Amino acid sequence: MYLLQTQETPFSTFNISDILILLLGAAVGFGAERIKIILDRRTFKNQLLAELKANLSMLPLFKKYVADTIKAMQAGGAPNMRTIHFSTACYETYFPSVLQILSTREQISFHFVYDSLRICNETSDEISTVVFSVNEKQEFNRQLRLYSGKLESILDIITQTETNIRDHLAGNPRDFLGT
Repeated sequence: MYLLQTQETPFSTFNISDILILLLGAAVGFGAERIKIILDRRTFKNQLLAELKANLSMLPLFKKYVADTIKAMQAGGAPNMRTIHFSTACYETYFPSVLQILSTREQISFHFVYDSLRICNETSDEISTVVFSVNEKQEFNRQLRLYSGKLESILDIITQTETNIRDHLAGNPRDFLGT
């Protein structure tokens, strides 16, 4: 009969308690990472809400600029509107990370609010670049009439966005799609 000789392997010196400690350490590490992810998501959501609050405080100023711009356009001139821009950095950066902790109503509300703010940002940029790049007086007057009408509709968007942000911050995001 041949006797089996055992060779020592790197794992042959481990006993069951060592393996259990390793498994427990891995589970704790995984649990700590999971908790960190959850806390990060809550922090990101709070940052999104803080950005909404800041944008809400800018809406009356933007509304005044739009009203003043409409008056100036009707008088044949237009102030530079590029001074007003709503912040979207937190939304663009953190929104995908917080989707899992947002209700469907919150997700949709964020989309609608930030889409409205994007329209306001784009319109103010567009007016500044297009109207002030026109050299011919007749084309300038045509552009003023065109954008004056566009700004009238922006006033409605501003009013509705203000209400939507207030509702969202109050914990009652508007159900835009009836979900």
